[in-house]
Amino acid sequence: MHIMICDDNKEFLSAIRSSLEQNLAGRECEITVCENGGSALKLCAERIPDISFLDIDMPDVSGFNIAKEIYERKKDAIIIFVTGHENYVFTSLRYRPLRFIRKAYLESELPEALNAALNEILCQNKFLDLGSRYENEKIGIGDILYFESKGNYAEVTHCNGNKYRYRSTLSKLEKELELFDFLRVHAGFLVNMKHIQKIYKNTLFLPDGIRINISRRLYPRVQASYAAYLRK
Repeated sequence: MHIMICDDNKEFLSAIRSSLEQNLAGRECEITVCENGGSALKLCAERIPDISFLDIDMPDVSGFNIAKEIYERKKDAIIIFVTGHENYVFTSLRYRPLRFIRKAYLESELPEALNAALNEILCQNKFLDLGSRYENEKIGIGDILYFESKGNYAEVTHCNGNKYRYRSTLSKLEKELELFDFLRVHAGFLVNMKHIQKIYKNTLFLPDGIRINISRRLYPRVQASYAAYLRK
């Protein structure tokens, strides 16, 4: 795993690296530090890091410019913004950061952000083996929109629109995929919260105009679980 830190403030650069090394103890990982945006862009031209901690406000090249370069070259690369300017948070969303860390709260917010990043990488490397019916094709867990119960099978809907039959019950899948932010919203549906666009009244909205009704019994839990997911 390769992590890049970019900040023009050497004090914060050192603090972020120290916190990462402490929280990553025992894990194999390479940490590269960049003291300005230009050196970060140069690094990204050679290879895109798995996780990037980017200061936003830098004099030569901003963290937004670096994030744009990363996102265009590797859609699943993880970006975490670190800044002293909280007013940047809404602008940062266009670059799909996993987290937004405030420098004043670095000590408390960085460990949680790192843990979220590690879970995301775990999800990226978790695959569902579809079995002999599909010549043992595997699909990424993170690319699944939802599962729908079909008796002894679960129908898998991929984010590219393809559908597959997978021999399992939703109850079993719910337990197996809880770590990967899948949520039971109805007796017949298990949804990947990563792809939820919004929840309005008793309806859940997914990409491509997909709508799934939330059961009245599960609605309070769905609201609470999704709110907790958004606060991560």
